[in-house]
Amino acid sequence: MARKKKKRYRWNPQKKKRILMIIALIVLVAAITGVYAISKARVTNISDEEADLTFLSGKNSEFAELYNANKDKVNILMLGVNTNLTDTIMLINYDKETHDVNIISIPRDTYYVRNEDDSDVNKKINAAYKGKVINTAKAVSDILCDIPINYYVVVDYDAVEKIVDAMGGVPMDIPFHMYRNDEWDTPPLHIDIPAGHQVLDGENAVKFLRFRHGDPGYPSYPMQDLDRVKAQQAFVKAAIKKSLGLDLPKIAKVAYNEVKCNMTVGNVASLTKSAVGISAENITSCTLPGEVQEGSPYFYYPDEEAIEKLIKDIYALPTDEEKED
Repeated sequence: MARKKKKRYRWNPQKKKRILMIIALIVLVAAITGVYAISKARVTNISDEEADLTFLSGKNSEFAELYNANKDKVNILMLGVNTNLTDTIMLINYDKETHDVNIISIPRDTYYVRNEDDSDVNKKINAAYKGKVINTAKAVSDILCDIPINYYVVVDYDAVEKIVDAMGGVPMDIPFHMYRNDEWDTPPLHIDIPAGHQVLDGENAVKFLRFRHGDPGYPSYPMQDLDRVKAQQAFVKAAIKKSLGLDLPKIAKVAYNEVKCNMTVGNVASLTKSAVGISAENITSCTLPGEVQEGSPYFYYPDEEAIEKLIKDIYALPTDEEKED
């Protein structure tokens, strides 16, 4: 009797697209806090030279042993781009074994000098981009103790409205009446979100993410961008919690065409498989440790000692006692 041949699994375009959709959503929801700031001119092409970030391996860092000890850690850079500047920068650290997600928001005014002769404007990390993802990736790696960066994601900010609507809205507690009218903003900004618990639809979600200060007679965030970062982090947690109970592939179809990244099908398959066990409780977010300059140009100075502790905490391996427990 002839032996029956084992059926060989083959990828087909539809399955590839479906898996890419799923992981795109996972990454997008984790990064959704920043997409409001993406340029109105959508990034449609990312050059091949952008795809390889392997030189950011951390091999020259004193933390190299720490990085190399845990191969389950994956670092994803999320950028919100406005022309040659990055308005939003987030480093998403994902552990494929524990399903822990650590999101580090990096203020756009973070002090990062490339040339001492540069103007103050060009000494902020948001000026590193210059039209290339790789420039900001290097800057972020430098600030975060030469951390390896495996992937990047760039998302059209208009996708937020579509995705939130596909989710049926995101529940949020609005701390105060957010009211702002700015005809000069691009696009013009008209925010009128009452205080209290409510479900934000796509349009109001984008407005919530853009809010920094109110019109005269209305409240503002005391710390402007830093408080907005905290609000965005609260939003992403609420969005993740909401999305986990929904039909992810259905929502992912909305996100699919809005995501630009350097992930291969193999990367996508690996992350998708490991992300099955993720939950809202696995998500931790923070702002890059540092201090705001009181006067102009309002640099945000990184606290190197606190950053080192943060990276060590994220990459710490369990002790023998913890493994036994």
